[in-house]
Amino acid sequence: MDIERRLLCVLAERMVINGYVGRQLYGLIKRQQFADINVEIRPHYFTNYRQFRYGIQLDIIEREALAAGFVTEEELNRWQQNLEEAETTGTFFAHAAGVLVAGRKAESTSSGLFGPPMKSTTRSSQSASQAG
Repeated sequence: MDIERRLLCVLAERMVINGYVGRQLYGLIKRQQFADINVEIRPHYFTNYRQFRYGIQLDIIEREALAAGFVTEEELNRWQQNLEEAETTGTFFAHAAGVLVAGRKAESTSSGLFGPPMKSTTRSSQSASQAG
């Protein structure tokens, strides 16, 4: 596995609550019988190495990867040099995608993904006319 993949594993499996939730969101929402499900893929890209390092907190990920033995210092230095070289030549590029899933919960009396449903109250107004 190349260094980039190992660093992504560190991020997804050791540094966030659920690094794979983007893959699971649609199924979670669908199983809870949401209607009008909408999925959006939100792409992010970087052409500046320094912004990339800051934006994804690469320093923290690299420290964790080193401490956990996912990469060696030599591998990490070589990888960083390649990225810095790409920055120098104007060819640096990195990307990621975020997933946004939304839907409307059908009215139900059972508990759902986010706890018990809220009770809805409807006001109805009726007017009666009396004949005298």
